[in-house]
Amino acid sequence: MNLDGTQLAVGDRVYHRQSGQYGTVASIATNGAMARFPTIGAVYFDGGGHVGGSRQIGWHAPLEVWPAKTASTAARANLAALVSAAITLMENAR
Repeated sequence: MNLDGTQLAVGDRVYHRQSGQYGTVASIATNGAMARFPTIGAVYFDGGGHVGGSRQIGWHAPLEVWPAKTASTAARANLAALVSAAITLMENAR
């Protein structure tokens, strides 16, 4: 099974967004995997990192940007283009 295009292996370290902690992949199936986290225990997720329909699992903590209330449409479009370019750079760095 892949997570964000990279093969998942037992023992890999993954991040749980809602709990804010890293855990360890304990088992892998064809369409899902299970990781154990220090305070929340076992969590089952699919290849998209979804838990209960919401993206919660990734390799690292997600990067979030919260534009200011006064951010113009142009500023938000520029920010979206910058984030898109950063994603492309990270994908090409694999």
